[in-house]
Amino acid sequence: MQFPNVSDTDIAFGIMPDKKILANSMEFYNKNTKYNQLFTELFFKGGTIHYKEILTDKTRKNNFRYLKAVMGSFQPKHEQKDAVCAFILSKLVDIDKYDL
Repeated sequence: MQFPNVSDTDIAFGIMPDKKILANSMEFYNKNTKYNQLFTELFFKGGTIHYKEILTDKTRKNNFRYLKAVMGSFQPKHEQKDAVCAFILSKLVDIDKYDL
């Protein structure tokens, strides 16, 4: 899945995810999946992204930039941000490479 392109300004100041992405992320809302756990770890501690091998470099870069822009946003409630970022991570990372 390709997420929208974001500018450097979007990354610096954050963005509000569009309605389609918010709707798709509801399966992660107020959940404790491995993707939600990974978001929490990345948000509070940082870490390494283990991308899915099938993603192209362009897709990896674009989707990671979108993830950073959402993570840095003050707009959505934290629960929404958690769900959206978990959804993005589910499309971006190989979750089996994490010890969660």
